[in-house]
Amino acid sequence: MRFLSEKQVPVTVKLRDGEAVYGWIEYFDDRMIRLTREGKPNLFIYKNQIRTISESYRNIEARRRERSRTPASPPVALPAPGAAAPYPNPVIALVPAPLPDTHCIDASSGSSSRDEPGS
Repeated sequence: MRFLSEKQVPVTVKLRDGEAVYGWIEYFDDRMIRLTREGKPNLFIYKNQIRTISESYRNIEARRRERSRTPASPPVALPAPGAAAPYPNPVIALVPAPLPDTHCIDASSGSSSRDEPGS
């Protein structure tokens, strides 16, 4: 709680009645928290009415995106609409490995022959 309060981390507070409220914890003590919200009234919530306190989903997603960005790589330029892409989408075809030729059938004559070593 101290970390969440000091860093003003956006949190979701789920109450026992199922309602969820969003904001950041400005103050807390052993019986209650003060949830500060932007554009809405601040709330004093008794801890015995709280089911869970978790970091806000939006904040987690923003941090993931920030971590996944690499500062050394330049942004990729997209081609102009209607222009050909520099690299077309690759088509991957899975082709089975060829089987050893052990028995061949000649489709034109209907005769068969065996490929034997040394013949």
